Amino acid sequence: MLFAVLLQDDPERLHLREGHRDEHLAYVAAQGGRIIAVGALRPQPEDEPQGALWLVHADTKEAAQALVEGDPFFKLGLRRSVYIFHWRKGVWSEPFARCMSTIDGETNT
Repeated sequence: MLFAVLLQDDPERLHLREGHRDEHLAYVAAQGGRIIAVGALRPQPEDEPQGALWLVHADTKEAAQALVEGDPFFKLGLRRSVYIFHWRKGVWSEPFARCMSTIDGETNT
């Protein structure tokens, strides 16, 4: 299953990003494709990140939650809130559809 994960950061803990970014990125990279994409969310391109959006491939919502909770940013208390949504295909661009077709051969329709 696919999950969209919306993470909001604690404004009082934004300073934790800089010193622990490498740990966070190493964690994401080590997940063997379970975390498909991640990216920081900012009100404006030049602003500090205020949270993140993850696209996760997991068997259950609980497994997606466990991936979030294993992230160093979560363990440090950077994340103020976590929202996990089941995510299904609506309309995908052809390049994205090709990318997604490699994940367990699912069509995710």
